[in-house]
Formats: sequence, structure tokens, C-alpha cells
Amino acid sequence: TNHLDSVAVKWLQNYLVAQGERITAMIISHDAGFLNHACTDIVHFTKQGKLEYYEGNFDAFRQKTQLDAEGAKDVLKVRGHEGKIDTAVPPPETKPPEIDGDDEMRFPLPGKIEGLGTASKPVATVT
Repeated sequence: TNHLDSVAVKWLQNYLVAQGERITAMIISHDAGFLNHACTDIVHFTKQGKLEYYEGNFDAFRQKTQLDAEGAKDVLKVRGHEGKIDTAVPPPETKPPEIDGDDEMRFPLPGKIEGLGTASKPVATVT
């Protein structure tokens, strides 16, 4: 979300919420408000290099880890730039956009990756 304007962030947030449990998305964002509205679970990459799972949105993560506003900014910090923390009252619930079956995102088939000898072996696997 760092490279999106506020209208695009809002659209993406509404789209993800409208999809509900039909999809799984891995989101990397430094915007606490977006994480609160779009996420149902948080996987935190700790300073020790471990992944820790927390059920709930970013506010639930803050409660469970007892992070104050300064600690939350530190968690959301990337390369020295602070993340966005919602300190105001959360915005009212918005109705997700209506999505019919005709709205599909399509991506072109990627070409061969330079440096790989074969296209049949996976580049990365998730376990």
C-alpha cells in the first residue's frame, strides 16, 4: 500500500473485504488502518527472524503483544520510515463494493526468468 494513493488503498481494502473467506491474500503493509480493515490474521516477522501468528486484525495484535503507539510505529517501520498508526476513532463501517462474476483481474503469462535453466522447477515453495 506504500505506493498507492488513498483512493486505491480504499478500493483494495473494500475489494479484499468483499472477497471474504473466498480468498487468501498475503498483505505486506505499513498502514495500521488498512491492516485493521483488511486482515483477519497477522503473521509478525520478529527481530529474531521468526514468524509469529496472531488471530485478529492489527489492533488485536497490538493488544496481544501489549504494544503502545510507539511500539506499533516501530513494528510498522521499514527502512527508517515510520508506518501509519490510527490514533483517531476508526471510520464507520463501509459496505463492500458489489462484485459480479465479470470483474476479473488477468495477468499475462510470465516469460522465462533469466538465469534459470528450466521452467519446470519451482522458483520458491511455501511450507
